[in-house]
Amino acid sequence: MTVNFFQYSIDYVEVVNRLKSMMDSDFTQVSNCPICTSPNRHKIGLRGDRPIIDLPKKKSLSGSDLILSVWDCKDCNHIYVDPCPSEKKLFELYEQQSGVYFEHLHSADLKGFLGLLNKNSTTKGKLLDIGCGNGRILEAAVGWMSVGVEPVASFASNASRFGKVYSSLNEVSGTFDAISIMAVLEHVVDPLSVLRKAFAVAKPGALLIIEVPNGHRFDARILDLMLRISGRPWTVRTAPLQTPFHLSEFSKKSLTLAAERAGWEVERAWTIRGNMDYPIPRLINLIFNLTQRLGSRFGWGLNLTMLARKPLEN
Repeated sequence: MTVNFFQYSIDYVEVVNRLKSMMDSDFTQVSNCPICTSPNRHKIGLRGDRPIIDLPKKKSLSGSDLILSVWDCKDCNHIYVDPCPSEKKLFELYEQQSGVYFEHLHSADLKGFLGLLNKNSTTKGKLLDIGCGNGRILEAAVGWMSVGVEPVASFASNASRFGKVYSSLNEVSGTFDAISIMAVLEHVVDPLSVLRKAFAVAKPGALLIIEVPNGHRFDARILDLMLRISGRPWTVRTAPLQTPFHLSEFSKKSLTLAAERAGWEVERAWTIRGNMDYPIPRLINLIFNLTQRLGSRFGWGLNLTMLARKPLEN
């Protein structure tokens, strides 16, 4: 018996056995949406353990290929992988490719971030940067008493030059006037848990700034369509097994829902422009990036940014 995934013929028994072996060790099944818990979803493609350009084209996948499915929630439009790598597996991948991955950390424009932080804060108090990576925000947030959280040891070692760095959000003590979660939620198995823990250490009225990938950006939709037309089952969305190790990508609806479920009051959410270099002809890349920049006001930007606050106590 065979199952056809976007014109790829894969032996069903082989797939089941491979997934069972994976889930017994480094992977877990994700039956429901991690944000809204809905079981309603549709598959948008597959993701492998190598760049798409290096994956097979119009031929059966080999038994050694490690393949995960990428799903789009029909209710909140959150994009996620199933099965999902465990946190232990992810930390191993980060450490193995730390030299390469270092360049992917905090792609956000620091000047823009600091502008949001300072403009929306009445005073420079205590700042918690969750997933502080190499410490760029800790270093740049001049005037703030900055603290970071970074579970990957090689990243935390560098970040600790600029302030106190915890290895886990569970270890954080005290409360904070502002919390940043920049280019982080897409890397974690349970985004809601991170947002709830952040809420617990936020002062009443504290500011929250989030940045995540926009899973419904225009260029990703077009590239996925081009892959389908060429008979290839892959999607450019998420990257669970290679840099930048994204387990999910958000919609404005799913990010808003996640923040609200964690107790935050959302003030504003919008997409921002950015540059993404795909392994395609340079001219097409330039067209995609130009379209993204011009269309960010319509929700086509590369990333989603959100401002939220912890409600004031009555």
